[in-house]
This record gives sequence, C-alpha cells and structure tokens, in this order.
Amino acid sequence: LFAGEISGNKFNEINSPLQFRHPLTQVRVKVIKPALLTEQIEVKKITLKNGRLPVGIDLVNEKVIYGPAVDVDILNSPSSPQEVTPTSEYSGVPVMVEPYATNKIYFDVETTSMPYTDVEATINDDPNFLSGKAYVITLTFRGGFNDIETAASIASWEVGQPGGGGLD
Repeated sequence: LFAGEISGNKFNEINSPLQFRHPLTQVRVKVIKPALLTEQIEVKKITLKNGRLPVGIDLVNEKVIYGPAVDVDILNSPSSPQEVTPTSEYSGVPVMVEPYATNKIYFDVETTSMPYTDVEATINDDPNFLSGKAYVITLTFRGGFNDIETAASIASWEVGQPGGGGLD
C-alpha cells in the first residue's frame, strides 16, 4: 500500500484520512487437471517470467522503484512437489510485481515428469495488467508433452473496514 503525504499535530487536527492505493499487481497461480486424467502430475516449480519486483520507494515523487526484470519463483519445491488434482488449488505464493504493460504473461513450469517453457497466460478483462488488481492464473494440465491450458481471472483483494488511532 502507498499513501500520499499528510501533516498536522495535536493543535492542528487532520481532517482528511490517508488515501491508500495499490501500485503493484498481484499474480497467483492455481493448478488443476481434468477428472478423467489418470496420469499423476506433480509440480516442482512454477516461475513467472520477467517480473519486476519492488526494491524501494521514492517518497519525493510518490513512486515505487522496481528492480530489473527477473524470473520470479512462485513455487520452488523440488523435494516435495505439489500433486495436481481435479480440484483447483493454489500453488506456491502470490507475488507482487510491477504491472505488465501487456495482457500476456509467461511461466516456466517444471513437473516431476517434464518441463514446460514459456507457457502463455492471457487476461481478457483488461488491456494490460493493472495496479491494484490481483490476477489468478489457472494452469490446467491435460497430460502429454507441452499440454497446459491457461485461464486468467481477476480476484478481488479484500477491503477492510476503516480504522484509525490517536496520538496525544
């Protein structure tokens, strides 16, 4: 979360609350396989390609400073892979990155049986990835070589109740 500057003191009450905004995009991944697919699939690693992670904040210009584009691990568990089932389940951890200037992102996925490279996921609801939004990418494993189907959806971030506190 990021908020602009406000100032005041106990003699000069602040009448406007902090206005927070989300400058980042959240990417989460779910995995699933069709119920009729009997092949056992276990995911060892899921990597988001070319993500720019936040590395600092420029308070003067109210901007997030991003590092260079890197591959970001969402799941990295080679010794205890995640079994893919017919029930859609989250995989790994959500990542917060600079919004992509396109509506496509790419993943590398490694299972216990084979690697999948440059798996494309496209969002259709927005022209590009937007700040303040959480996107859930579902990877559907169909079995066989290079057969992952992707789908993207927007997930709401929970909005909490307003709060406050006093300083005397």
